[in-house]
Amino acid sequence: MTDTKCYICGHALEEHAPYVVWHTGWDGCEECDRDYERGVSLCPVCIDALAYMGMTLGGNTYLPDLPFGEVENWAYDTLWHAVWMPDDMTVGEAECARDYLDREGLKDLDPAWDSLPLRWWDTPEEFKASEYAEPFLRRFGLDEGDLDRLAKACLEHGDVLDDWHTVTDARKVGERLRKG
Repeated sequence: MTDTKCYICGHALEEHAPYVVWHTGWDGCEECDRDYERGVSLCPVCIDALAYMGMTLGGNTYLPDLPFGEVENWAYDTLWHAVWMPDDMTVGEAECARDYLDREGLKDLDPAWDSLPLRWWDTPEEFKASEYAEPFLRRFGLDEGDLDRLAKACLEHGDVLDDWHTVTDARKVGERLRKG
């Protein structure tokens, strides 16, 4: 075994588990040349994440090109999109993101709960007609019969007649739904 840890995430590579020894691109720089000769070890979860991020490990990818620190951001963003815009991705991509965050000790992290889509609706009717009505229903475990109640929970009535404000805190929406 070349290294005992994954070069990207730092997790220990298990003795008999699959992993990849990647020989980076060779361009004459000292760091790339050393890693080209020696190779760096990458775990399967990071290999998959890099692929979903659009990086292929080939002769044209150099060690400095690897997105250190960006894989966690990609995973967070991917899981957020898995709830709010599921048509933008594959199940495999979402599973890879969840696997990565779980391994990083972030099993309880739920990006879709932490930040609602930043969309502003002026009226409950506008919210109900939006592309987000269905994902909001799913997210809060409601059915179509609850759409009016959900629209009112997602918008606060202002001080002026017909003045509405979008609620951007998922926990506040949840509380408003529980209250009625």
